[in-house]
Amino acid sequence: LTCMNTPCRCKLEAESPDRGTASSETSTTVDVPVALENGIPSVVAADVKHAALRAARYVAERGVGEKTAADGFTFILGASNIILAFREHLEFDDKELTTRTRTGRFSSCLDYRGKGVNIKTWMKGAARREFLNACSRDGAVVIDGVTGEVCCGGFFVANVADGEAGGGARTAAASAIATQAGGCFVIMASHDICHSNPTASDNFRVYDRVNTPHDVPVLVEEQE
Repeated sequence: LTCMNTPCRCKLEAESPDRGTASSETSTTVDVPVALENGIPSVVAADVKHAALRAARYVAERGVGEKTAADGFTFILGASNIILAFREHLEFDDKELTTRTRTGRFSSCLDYRGKGVNIKTWMKGAARREFLNACSRDGAVVIDGVTGEVCCGGFFVANVADGEAGGGARTAAASAIATQAGGCFVIMASHDICHSNPTASDNFRVYDRVNTPHDVPVLVEEQE
């Protein structure tokens, strides 16, 4: 799959005043948006969490479009203004711009901020194509935990030192980012559970602001 921006606007966006150009790192204070879940402050609202689990079940069972099964995926829900706090743009082979952020990096071609893609309404119109494209790429999908905006796809976590030991790269990244950026709610689906006939033994690994997971069944709808 190629960049969904037609024509590709990656370089134009990189040079725009509001996105900035390559620059040295600066020390800034970023406010953490807060939602209330059962009266407890959180960077992830309950409705966004539930919508993300519904979307994860859809992608795991039905794939990423054109009769193509998902090859595993990760959703990171949290304070997107911290997760994606801009550091610099990096260009590779004069073709692809990569945005480096406070916590990782992603391809600028997969930047969906301001394009109307929301985890609560992604099934509608062009948003569906954009969201499934994000799910088909290597790296994670970053979702704002308060608004539900799908911010980007292809996100790679920079620091995985505190990630869960004994798993692969996806496990290390998912578990590590859960304790960063004020705490994230992370849904990870392995390749093995992405198929059209899920069973009772198929589970998502969910990291809720800690780097140890709990299992959430693919087949069972989450409870309010």
